[in-house]
Amino acid sequence: MGVMRMFGDNLARVKMNGIQVWEVHKVRHVYDTTSTFTVPTNITEVMLCGGGGGGGGATTSTMGGEAGALVSNFKMAVTPGDVLDVVIGAGGVAGANGGETSFHTLSVAGGLAGAHAGDGARRVSCGGTYYDGQTSGSDFGGQAGVHGNGGDAHDPGEGGSGGGANASGGKGWLIVTYYKEEL
Repeated sequence: MGVMRMFGDNLARVKMNGIQVWEVHKVRHVYDTTSTFTVPTNITEVMLCGGGGGGGGATTSTMGGEAGALVSNFKMAVTPGDVLDVVIGAGGVAGANGGETSFHTLSVAGGLAGAHAGDGARRVSCGGTYYDGQTSGSDFGGQAGVHGNGGDAHDPGEGGSGGGANASGGKGWLIVTYYKEEL
């Protein structure tokens, strides 16, 4: 009879008659700057979670920036040994759109500048629960992003979120996850 023990998200062991048969490790690579990812031996699939850079808040109106587009639990086939580009989208300065985040063949758009009326709304993404930026007078906050709260009115965004009115959006974010088996 086999016994399986789970240790959080990181490790599972199976023992049969007291002999360990295999282990599975959950491996996560978190990127907030442009880099590369080398596909490890025996890994043929990765799961992606991330988003583009947030748009800057408007400079000619009171609107906050839109968050970068989100990808969550996206499975991608990969080839062991390949070196894949990871490009993290920049947050847009006030009045400018956020930059695109990409991994291999997947591209995730940046947020639009001055396109969101943030009001503190709660949003759930692959990075957790985040909130749109708060309004101040007639100026709106930015939209919450993949890994951060939206900027309050006149404050910058974080983690792919939009900036508040007349403020910068947050840079994009990407998490690459795979499961590694060991005997």
